[in-house]
Amino acid sequence: MDEVLKFHREYVKVLEAQPQLRIVREREDLSRDGIKIILGLQRPPENADIAKLKEEGIKIITLAYEGETMYGGGFAVPDEPLTPRGEDFILECAKYGMILDLSHAGFITAADALTFVYDENLSISVVASHGGVASVYPHDRNLYTLPLCAIAERGGIVGIATLTFILHETSNEMGPFLDHLRHVIDFCGEDAVVIGGDGHYCTQPLDQW
Repeated sequence: MDEVLKFHREYVKVLEAQPQLRIVREREDLSRDGIKIILGLQRPPENADIAKLKEEGIKIITLAYEGETMYGGGFAVPDEPLTPRGEDFILECAKYGMILDLSHAGFITAADALTFVYDENLSISVVASHGGVASVYPHDRNLYTLPLCAIAERGGIVGIATLTFILHETSNEMGPFLDHLRHVIDFCGEDAVVIGGDGHYCTQPLDQW
């Protein structure tokens, strides 16, 4: 975890050096001028100290990234369940007001996490910040409609990514993105949907693009 915090602090310095950016540390920061940045981790460290991460300004965290972790399974192992340590992880997130992000979680881990939150009646914000809808295109990075609706019902948000390879088998056009967007709006309501880019916003030379 020390290595994660080292890189996190270096990244924060880069952000703070840009005057147009505002890191959200308190609710009041949302009303300040500039582009707001909410800090998160999409690859949770083993034996994460949620209290320490919160002190560092991190407000959003995932359960897994790609493979199996002590908390559950990432998108590459969709049948792995939420573990007992994963349940403790969610309890810690609820205790310290950390937002739980189910992006990158495998199907079963995501479903187990939502069931655990519901069964324990936890006061915790849950989101799926960047992905797609498996009912529209069954890529492992995408979640099915039911868990996305469960997130929306709890007041969470669903972010549709702009990575074309998780939205359609062959198309790189805008159509598949709009298909995922419309599906989530139809089932979750427009207030629950955002663009969850999942990439750098920058100008690139055509050959690199």
